[in-house]
Amino acid sequence: MTDISAALGLIQLKKLSKANKARARNARLYHDGLEDCEGIQLPVVPRHCRHVWHQYTIRVLDGQRDGLREHLTAKKIGTGVYYPAGLYDNPVYKGRLGQKGRDFPNTERAVREVLSLPVHPLVRKKDMARIITVIKEFFK
Repeated sequence: MTDISAALGLIQLKKLSKANKARARNARLYHDGLEDCEGIQLPVVPRHCRHVWHQYTIRVLDGQRDGLREHLTAKKIGTGVYYPAGLYDNPVYKGRLGQKGRDFPNTERAVREVLSLPVHPLVRKKDMARIITVIKEFFK
């Protein structure tokens, strides 16, 4: 790490607690606003754990993930599919382990269903309310 990177990292560390609290607030807003929304599965955090919400990733059921993503994009809401393939499809491992997608049906299902929503600390409450409304519109 360079000295400049270290200096920037030290400054960012001072902001970490506040940023994590903002992400947690945003995750709670999603959970409260979307818990009754049929067609998606919300992330679950075990009681004995604390999540920092680097991502807020939902599962969109019944093959509707890409449609929801297009709907959100049309409304100028960014999303991410950060895990578009299983590890066995990574060029580093592909063909070396002898495994195929059919060996991992849960991974294959997740690859088709996961969608990450904006949760970063700069997302405001009114933005969160709009995102929740747009998602619910899609499932009506």
